Amino acid sequence: MSKLSTYRTECMGFAALMIYLFHCVPQFFTGKKLLDSTLLWYLKYGTFFGVDLFFLLSGFGLSYSFEHHPIRSMKGYKRYLIRRLVRIYAVYAPALALIALVDRMPPGKFLSELFLIRQFADELYTRLWFIPAIIVFYAAAPLCYRLYEASGRSEASGARSAIRRRKLFTVIMIILTLFVLFAGRTVIRGDLFSMLTRIPCFLVGFLLGYIARMDADPAGEFQTGRASVRESVCGKQPGSKTVLQDFSAALCVITGIGLVLLLDRGKIPEIIPAEDALFSELVGAGTAILLPEFLDRLRQTSFLRAPGKILMAVLRLFGSISLEFYCVQEWTWSKIKPLQLPHGALLNFCICVVLALFLHWIANGIRRLPRMTQPSGSS
Repeated sequence: MSKLSTYRTECMGFAALMIYLFHCVPQFFTGKKLLDSTLLWYLKYGTFFGVDLFFLLSGFGLSYSFEHHPIRSMKGYKRYLIRRLVRIYAVYAPALALIALVDRMPPGKFLSELFLIRQFADELYTRLWFIPAIIVFYAAAPLCYRLYEASGRSEASGARSAIRRRKLFTVIMIILTLFVLFAGRTVIRGDLFSMLTRIPCFLVGFLLGYIARMDADPAGEFQTGRASVRESVCGKQPGSKTVLQDFSAALCVITGIGLVLLLDRGKIPEIIPAEDALFSELVGAGTAILLPEFLDRLRQTSFLRAPGKILMAVLRLFGSISLEFYCVQEWTWSKIKPLQLPHGALLNFCICVVLALFLHWIANGIRRLPRMTQPSGSS
């Protein structure tokens, strides 16, 4: 596994744990006014930025995928989409089957949720809204990437000039997205905004992936030095520029937390539905830069190396089962919470890990089926 893949997996693991914290741990804080009146409030209500980090890292990964396996035909697009659907449904289908079996779900309802009919036709929040959202993004990603690549293509310009043009293109697309969301706030179904407001962080993921490739060797791995998402943004030159980038990332995180808090307190108006997701994307983007830097420091500090290795191993584990973990955590908590056990959240966490590992084993078996694992090559 390349260093870049390792960092991405660790960030995915961190995102998975943040989503668990948002879904299942807030009940610890219920009724504790001290926590409700301080920035620790964010642990109770704001850690959904893990979803934004997921979308950003998905865009980042697709940027690399399209570089190594470019899609140049409809046949190639179909192969790409089938591979992505298999990866998702290898987890989603067994997870939903387990839920349907335990909850005695009627067959019609099961099929409706399996094929995402209920989510799109009725309510995205019916169950696991992230699944239909990421499928939509995967389906649209090749076209978006074509436009993105075209925005920076120039025979006469160098790499840095191409990066500047793609940054400008990304900013323009984000502004256009926000304008469309604002114009359609009374027309578009409200629950769909939880998906649509994540478009900007998906586009930022594309941008970070492209910048990272500019510093990569022909094999797609970073050359010697610190190989991280942070480096893809900051470049390899140390000094004041690096400090400024770290400061900017930290400012994004602090600003995002503050805006989510102010929105929750009614201090700023909600102009479009799911506006808090837009603010949360600032936290996700800043985290994508700062977290690899933090992990780098752990690797380089002798007395922190041992606990750092444990932390990174845990993050890699949850990064490898992030989708499986996501698919079961809310459902298991809905079963554990009513029991009001003294250590219910801890028990739920252990159950989630066991189920996620079981689903991971099943998903790997499905993905190894001969016709599903044939290499696609370039299309």
